[in-house]
Amino acid sequence: MKTYLGIDNVARGSVGVIRPDGEKYQNRIPSFKALNYQKKKQFITRVDHELLREMLRGLGESFCLVERPFTGQNAKTVSAGMRAFEAVLITLEQLAIPYQIVDSKEWQSELLPSGLKGSAALKSAGKDVAKQLFPDMVFKGDADGILIAEFARRRNL
Repeated sequence: MKTYLGIDNVARGSVGVIRPDGEKYQNRIPSFKALNYQKKKQFITRVDHELLREMLRGLGESFCLVERPFTGQNAKTVSAGMRAFEAVLITLEQLAIPYQIVDSKEWQSELLPSGLKGSAALKSAGKDVAKQLFPDMVFKGDADGILIAEFARRRNL
């Protein structure tokens, strides 16, 4: 029996955990603000890889499903997603946790109702579905991390 992890891959995303004993929980990906590397003063959000490593350490035999980062037209969103993705992958590799990448549409098509349009509708439906599947959990923010972990568990990855 293994622990299933689901990572909603953004610096302000979530990590869902489903343990073999039935314990389920979701935490925010630890992050911090840092000065951007451009001439104009701006801040970016970065994954705190040390806190993430501590969060994932000691889970025993595990498997992680990581959501593929956004690859659209918005350069800021794409670069933020790629920065978070790299930090997550390095952390998983350091801990020797096997992982696989999943497209959001793949897990959403199995767990969420069809016909939803737009990010807000998907996030809202995801939270509703998660509340039905995991009525004892309290969700701050969205429920994507735990739903990705549930998708991995159902697929027996």
